[in-house]
Amino acid sequence: MNQRDVAEVNLHDLQVSDPLIGNFQQVVIEVAIPYQWDTLNDRNPEVTPSHAVENFRIAAGRSKGEFYGTVLQDSDVAK
Repeated sequence: MNQRDVAEVNLHDLQVSDPLIGNFQQVVIEVAIPYQWDTLNDRNPEVTPSHAVENFRIAAGRSKGEFYGTVLQDSDVAK
């Protein structure tokens, strides 16, 4: 079996210089993640409210109310 020297790398020290990947990362950071966060928090008027994050607030005792929606939709928050 061949062994290779493997070193741990601090991900904060990495910089992606490939334009394709870099552009993709910027779209994810600036568009996709904020859109998904607003959607999970029922702040997107184009999407039917899921109550996903609110269900966790209720379960943690930070909000009053009852569970809403399907059990499986809460896994979207974990993803």
